[in-house]
Amino acid sequence: MEVKTKKEELLNWIKSLKDPNLISELYALKKRDEFDFDKEFGEGQTPEEFRQDMFKKIEAFPWKK
Repeated sequence: MEVKTKKEELLNWIKSLKDPNLISELYALKKRDEFDFDKEFGEGQTPEEFRQDMFKKIEAFPWKK
């Protein structure tokens, strides 16, 4: 099935929906797919935090001595 046909089929199905809970779930799914790089980057770790986490993870490996 072509992408265009799939899109049309989905749009028709969405237009026919009556359940507000299902519509809300679909809307939440749509919002989840929107990505704001600047926001995500601003909420990320600092280089020092990343380095500390990596050392913790490496030290947690079951190294054989």
